Amino acid sequence: MAKLKVLLTSGIYPPDKGGPAHFVSSYSKWLAKSGVDTSVLSLTDQDSTNKEDAGVKVSLISRRHMLPIRFSLASISIAKPLAKKRVILMNGLFLETLLAQVISRARLVAKVPGDIVWERARNQGLTNLTIDQYQGKEHGGKKLFRFLFTKSLGKANHIIAPSLHLKHLIESWGINSEKISVIRNSVDTELFAPDVSISKRFDVITVCRLVPWKGVDELINECSKRDLSLAVVGDGPERSNLEKLAQGQSGCNVTFFGDVPHENLPALLNASKIFVLNSHYEGSPHSLIEALSIGMAAIARESTGSAEVINDSENGLLSGKSRSLGDSIDLLMKDSALIERLQRGARTTALAEYDQELNFKRIKSVLEGAL
Repeated sequence: MAKLKVLLTSGIYPPDKGGPAHFVSSYSKWLAKSGVDTSVLSLTDQDSTNKEDAGVKVSLISRRHMLPIRFSLASISIAKPLAKKRVILMNGLFLETLLAQVISRARLVAKVPGDIVWERARNQGLTNLTIDQYQGKEHGGKKLFRFLFTKSLGKANHIIAPSLHLKHLIESWGINSEKISVIRNSVDTELFAPDVSISKRFDVITVCRLVPWKGVDELINECSKRDLSLAVVGDGPERSNLEKLAQGQSGCNVTFFGDVPHENLPALLNASKIFVLNSHYEGSPHSLIEALSIGMAAIARESTGSAEVINDSENGLLSGKSRSLGDSIDLLMKDSALIERLQRGARTTALAEYDQELNFKRIKSVLEGAL
């Protein structure tokens, strides 16, 4: 078998925040440490640059370029002759990678973090539909975007989905199910570990991008009704609206931390009693998995990919049709025995199913299979 060489493509890379940025950074370094010749191509808000990061060759193209120029630069960079000898792990820049793959005929594995067509439509205010309701209802430019996005996935030798829910969505776009594997997102269980020496500062914490479908406004309302302290970690376009909402609530005690360095998250999680991810859509949420690894009692919505992470009343609670968010919070605040049981189940789940080393090896096997 030929020696594995990998090029990871992504639309975001640290210091950008978000699950895909964290994955590309951590996985590329893990590959390099494992002896794999590894490169990353992504975008940056700064000037374009080439650098080495822990043995990984990183090329960043500036977002300051006009879109046609940026698209061309990214496609050409991916399609360089060296790329012919590499397996491309596509975690973003889907259309640029599609063009480059056609030119270079490189082997391609796509890791799909979510439905980017729906996400862009929601962010642009073009739809209020849920991700499931939106399927097949794209129109205008988003209909063309869906076609091109699906075309890029169709060119992949293999596709990695982080949840069964997302796998089924990809199948609904016309992709053969035999080329799709479910490999869960993962967590560094040594970094995200329980620390009983840290005293509790907050009743509730949430960690997420501050966008409409994350449901942070509902969480603020429920915590305010109960006079609970809430830590909100993350940033995004909804932050100012959420801060105004919190300021207008009586009995509200909300601290907005903004973006926090990843290595500082374990301390904040350990300083909180309950973790809540009230998102109306998730593929396989990194923040929820990290909270489980800390051994936190967690609440997540039952109608999303979070329901594949949480086994209700065993390693967390699911809110939705059967139990409201407020009722879930009340249940945990008054039942210390339940909290202790969920804490044990959470840590056990993280170690058994979401350990970073285990899942990174699974992805590497898929990449080797694409050679």
